[in-house]
Amino acid sequence: MSSLNNASYWTKKVLLFTGITVAAFIVLRFVISSGTSVWRKYFPPPPPPADEKYGTLSPISFENEGVKGNFEYSIETSDGTLGKFTTVARVYPIERPVETLTSLTRAKGKAQSLGFDGDPSKISSNVFRWRQEGRSLDMDVQNDNFMIRTDSDILNSYSSLSEKNALDFSLSFLKKLSTPAGDFTSENAQVKYYIPVEGGDLMETSSKGDAKTSIVSFRRSVLDVYNVDTPVVEEDDLRFLVSIGSSSGPTRDSIASDVNFYYWKINTADFGIYPIKSVAQALEELKAGKANIVKKISSTTKIDIGKISLEYFLNKNLQEYLQPVYVFEGEGFRAIVEAVEKQS
Repeated sequence: MSSLNNASYWTKKVLLFTGITVAAFIVLRFVISSGTSVWRKYFPPPPPPADEKYGTLSPISFENEGVKGNFEYSIETSDGTLGKFTTVARVYPIERPVETLTSLTRAKGKAQSLGFDGDPSKISSNVFRWRQEGRSLDMDVQNDNFMIRTDSDILNSYSSLSEKNALDFSLSFLKKLSTPAGDFTSENAQVKYYIPVEGGDLMETSSKGDAKTSIVSFRRSVLDVYNVDTPVVEEDDLRFLVSIGSSSGPTRDSIASDVNFYYWKINTADFGIYPIKSVAQALEELKAGKANIVKKISSTTKIDIGKISLEYFLNKNLQEYLQPVYVFEGEGFRAIVEAVEKQS
């Protein structure tokens, strides 16, 4: 009996000691992990040396020259400073699409999945056009980038979808294009409402009831500039835009009435590290007129800069590399300055 009591006693002791040891290990691991995170936050490791792997980079190719003029700038950020940014950044290669003998056949299949049947007409060396019931599809068969347009008189007969339905329809539309699931998500989408105006243009409205179309604008998922998740900035507000209407007829079919789509495949597994300009230097270039002002709504020449960020740049033009840029933003204003120093 004494032996059984001793065995029970020591069993309890071993279990207690084991429990205390496991608990202590868990607490210690948590303390070390938390301490490491705090240390890295306030004392980050120095950035790696720049390797400039791809040599001197070509200047970014913008679609438009941007707004020109002499402007006065003042810094009105939340803390009144320019902010702190890394001294180096990753530069990623962009894969170059290759046209093959089956490119047109592939494009016809994609056009059919978008609701355009029949044979297209050729409007340039790589671009073909499909027409169907007041709508047109222009597709570059080399890279599958395309535009869909709807005649304004047809668009006037449509009404807008709710924010959820517009977003759901857009995501479903993207699946037809076989884009990687993580590149365009609901978290990177914004829904706005528009009404058609004279000349076939669209004007944003705050009245959802008066809106004729819902505009869903997507941005590419973030990339790593250097241990910092960095978004991709577009040259204008229409980098990827889907306009969806719901007809007033008996079927109330939802359609993608206005689409600007381009998609460049980025090789994130391979990158070079480049030194970048300081934000102060970028501001001086902005003041000197060396920026590309992609948006300016008001007529004033005095610009209050409320936000400065370091982002990656994409547009419809095929670039050789995905490069970081400084983005200066204010009320109705956006300007882009290349971040990588180019050797003259």
